[in-house]
Amino acid sequence: GGATRVVPQAREMGYTARFMGGDGIEGLAERGAVYEGTLIGVLFHPDATPASRRFADAYRQAYNRAPDSSAALAYDVVYLLRRAVES
Repeated sequence: GGATRVVPQAREMGYTARFMGGDGIEGLAERGAVYEGTLIGVLFHPDATPASRRFADAYRQAYNRAPDSSAALAYDVVYLLRRAVES
């Protein structure tokens, strides 16, 4: 995406302010130190509630990595469909 090019180019030009974006740039954290300090507004945080902590722990155990917003939203959709079928 655009942020993977813009952030490094801005750093090369001496831009030192923090970048900020939505959940579409969650993966930047794994791409290296140049993205350090970037703020990301996310739809899911593993410590938001006891239920989200349980989900995050189970996800880590199953997949050996932390869940992102897409994983959490998919989980929510499955349970939403379950509730719809049951009612």
